[in-house]
Amino acid sequence: ATPKKKAVNAPGARPALGFMPDYEADAEGALVKFVTEGGNAAKGGLMEDDLIVEIDGKNIASFSDYMEVMPTLLIGEVVSVKVERGEKEVELKIEVGERSN
Repeated sequence: ATPKKKAVNAPGARPALGFMPDYEADAEGALVKFVTEGGNAAKGGLMEDDLIVEIDGKNIASFSDYMEVMPTLLIGEVVSVKVERGEKEVELKIEVGERSN
Protein backbone atom coordinates (compact mmCIF):
# COMPACT_ATOMS: atom_id res chain seq x y z
CA ALA A 1 0.00 0.00 0.00
CA THR A 2 1.26 3.46 -0.81
CA PRO A 3 1.65 5.75 2.17
CA LYS A 4 -1.01 8.42 2.41
CA LYS A 5 0.42 11.75 1.33
CA LYS A 6 0.10 14.53 3.85
CA ALA A 7 -2.24 17.17 2.51
CA VAL A 8 -0.56 20.45 1.69
CA ASN A 9 -1.79 23.91 0.80
CA ALA A 10 -1.55 25.13 -2.77
CA PRO A 11 1.73 26.89 -3.60
CA GLY A 12 1.61 30.48 -2.45
CA ALA A 13 -1.48 29.94 -0.28
CA ARG A 14 -1.15 31.47 3.17
CA PRO A 15 -3.21 30.04 6.03
CA ALA A 16 -5.02 32.57 8.23
CA LEU A 17 -7.51 32.49 11.07
CA GLY A 18 -9.13 35.87 10.43
CA PHE A 19 -7.63 38.15 13.06
CA MET A 20 -4.80 40.61 13.45
CA PRO A 21 -2.31 39.93 16.23
CA ASP A 22 -0.79 42.72 18.29
CA TYR A 23 2.72 42.74 16.85
CA GLU A 24 3.98 45.02 19.63
CA ALA A 25 2.58 43.09 22.60
CA ASP A 26 5.10 41.70 25.05
CA ALA A 27 2.91 38.72 25.90
CA GLU A 28 3.40 35.02 26.54
CA GLY A 29 1.41 34.02 23.49
CA ALA A 30 -0.17 35.86 20.56
CA LEU A 31 -2.39 38.73 21.67
CA VAL A 32 -5.45 39.37 19.49
CA LYS A 33 -5.65 43.02 18.49
CA PHE A 34 -8.48 42.90 15.95
CA VAL A 35 -10.92 40.21 14.79
CA THR A 36 -12.17 40.41 11.19
CA GLU A 37 -15.95 40.83 11.27
CA GLY A 38 -17.69 37.80 9.77
CA GLY A 39 -14.36 36.00 9.42
CA ASN A 40 -13.47 32.51 10.61
CA ALA A 41 -12.00 33.68 13.92
CA ALA A 42 -15.15 35.68 14.71
CA LYS A 43 -17.34 32.68 13.80
CA GLY A 44 -15.21 30.52 16.07
CA GLY A 45 -15.67 32.91 19.00
CA LEU A 46 -12.26 34.61 19.07
CA MET A 47 -12.40 38.04 20.70
CA GLU A 48 -10.17 41.11 20.86
CA ASP A 49 -7.69 40.92 23.77
CA ASP A 50 -7.77 37.10 23.81
CA LEU A 51 -4.29 35.71 24.35
CA ILE A 52 -3.67 32.70 22.11
CA VAL A 53 -1.60 30.11 23.99
CA GLU A 54 -2.12 27.03 21.81
CA ILE A 55 -3.01 26.32 18.16
CA ASP A 56 -3.66 22.80 16.89
CA GLY A 57 -2.03 21.27 19.96
CA LYS A 58 1.14 23.36 19.57
CA ASN A 59 2.16 25.65 22.42
CA ILE A 60 2.23 29.36 21.56
CA ALA A 61 4.56 31.02 24.07
CA SER A 62 5.49 33.98 21.88
CA PHE A 63 4.59 35.77 18.69
CA SER A 64 7.38 33.91 16.87
CA ASP A 65 5.77 30.58 17.89
CA TYR A 66 2.55 31.82 16.30
CA MET A 67 4.43 32.75 13.11
CA GLU A 68 6.00 29.26 12.98
CA VAL A 69 2.71 27.38 13.48
CA MET A 70 0.56 29.29 10.96
CA PRO A 71 2.23 27.97 7.75
CA THR A 72 1.79 24.40 9.01
CA LEU A 73 -2.01 24.70 9.16
CA LEU A 74 -4.14 23.37 6.32
CA ILE A 75 -6.63 25.73 4.74
CA GLY A 76 -10.12 24.36 5.28
CA GLU A 77 -9.34 22.29 8.37
CA VAL A 78 -10.80 23.16 11.76
CA VAL A 79 -8.17 23.64 14.44
CA SER A 80 -8.34 23.90 18.20
CA VAL A 81 -7.27 27.32 19.51
CA LYS A 82 -6.77 27.78 23.25
CA VAL A 83 -6.93 31.32 24.56
CA GLU A 84 -6.63 33.01 27.91
CA ARG A 85 -9.60 35.33 28.34
CA GLY A 86 -9.37 37.17 31.63
CA GLU A 87 -8.90 34.49 34.29
CA LYS A 88 -10.31 31.68 32.14
CA GLU A 89 -8.80 29.41 29.52
CA VAL A 90 -11.20 28.91 26.63
CA GLU A 91 -10.90 26.36 23.82
CA LEU A 92 -12.26 27.43 20.44
CA LYS A 93 -12.63 25.63 17.12
CA ILE A 94 -11.68 27.82 14.16
CA GLU A 95 -11.60 26.93 10.48
CA VAL A 96 -8.34 27.86 8.81
CA GLY A 97 -8.92 30.33 5.99
CA GLU A 98 -6.60 31.85 3.41
CA ARG A 99 -4.95 35.22 3.56
CA SER A 100 -5.68 37.25 0.49
CA ASN A 101 -2.76 39.68 0.65
